[in-house]
Amino acid sequence: MITDVLNVLITKLNNILWGIPAIVFLTVVGVILGFSMKFLPFRNLPLVFKRTLGSLGKSSSSSEVGTISQFGAVCASLAATVGMGNIVGVAAAICTGGPGAVFWMIIAAFLGATMKYYEIALTIMYREQNEVGEYRGGPSMYVEKGLGIKWLGALMTILTALACLVSNMIQSNTFITNFNSIVPVTANLYVEGVILAIIIGIIVVGGIKRLGVISEILVPIMALSYLLFGIVVLAVNAKQIPETLVAVVTGAFTPVAVGGGAIGYGFSYAIRYGFARGFFSNGGGQAIFSIAHAPAKVDNPIEQAIWAIPEIFIDCAICLISALTVLTSGLPLDSEVSATLVNKAFAQTYGPLEYIVCFALLLFSFTTIAGFGYMGEAQLSTLIKPRYIKVYRALFIVLCFIGCISKPSTMWNMVDVIFGIIMFVNLPILVIQRKKVIALTQKYFAQIQK
Repeated sequence: MITDVLNVLITKLNNILWGIPAIVFLTVVGVILGFSMKFLPFRNLPLVFKRTLGSLGKSSSSSEVGTISQFGAVCASLAATVGMGNIVGVAAAICTGGPGAVFWMIIAAFLGATMKYYEIALTIMYREQNEVGEYRGGPSMYVEKGLGIKWLGALMTILTALACLVSNMIQSNTFITNFNSIVPVTANLYVEGVILAIIIGIIVVGGIKRLGVISEILVPIMALSYLLFGIVVLAVNAKQIPETLVAVVTGAFTPVAVGGGAIGYGFSYAIRYGFARGFFSNGGGQAIFSIAHAPAKVDNPIEQAIWAIPEIFIDCAICLISALTVLTSGLPLDSEVSATLVNKAFAQTYGPLEYIVCFALLLFSFTTIAGFGYMGEAQLSTLIKPRYIKVYRALFIVLCFIGCISKPSTMWNMVDVIFGIIMFVNLPILVIQRKKVIALTQKYFAQIQK
């Protein structure tokens, strides 16, 4: 009874937070932020990619302060964003909102890149060094120090910590679901949950340095592997791509029937679930993922902020591969099996690919869980004393276990609610502080363009 009431309440909140008026608000804010700086980073994409991906392998300047490398910080952020949202989340969006949801996910990626740019810049601008020498930053600091509103900074801390806890549960569930899909024997969810919780606990205790090292190794490997095999699958299904792209565009604005069924997906569903899953996947506007950038060894906030563009480019590429693979496969779009739908789409092309995708998804989910563990802890440490962090850490590990043995539907709805609330609190803050970022952006690009 209590569970039913909770589900109804969460559903109503989702309808408000991700309804058409809310989508309009997100779009307007994204446009304001973009036009305010005249889309300067996007107008200089070759230079941005040269200063980011093109700088890999170069040593940091001795004057730069931080805990981990710029690329390590990006990988730590990608470890949290590139995960189940890019694969399972995409499949879930398509099953619920139809092919048109993919179109709105792309729009969400562009808007998200702009929002994340501001978030990272403000995070580096207002970061602090803690008692053990690590740099911490994020929404709590750029609210409290940037606006001088302590209670609002505390609220952002609590919201981000809660978001990390809930996201941890759905990621854990995805990990176990996909692991069991390739294990040839009947598994014990409780034993698996305990083992996963222990491993995650070891990584979280190790902090950002351990997460950064692991992410620098795993994230590039799993991202490139997934993209490569995805391209192979799409090459095999090349004949279906034109028809699929038409369905994506038309489905974004009109009701369409998908999966050979008679179910119609309206415009509102396509845009709602496309935006919700898109923003969840790319992390833009949600403030949380800027936390991973705070320890980066960099002396100019914009030097780290421009990493938002290739970061979301990679995220969007993985989302597109997942979406097109599912839509060109011809498989029925059933939300009940969305957790393994991409796997089956790959397997339909070549059976063994299912295991490769499952393995990639396991790595995605694993690094995402670890990333959320660090970000929640790092943000909460700005509000409470270090000895109380152990309580949060223990709760995170326990919820990791609970997520393994729970049903994902309610957890998905809870994720949408908490991230929706964060965005509505965070975005006005970005708009208010945008002039600080714009001034630094103009100065930075004027210097590097010489």
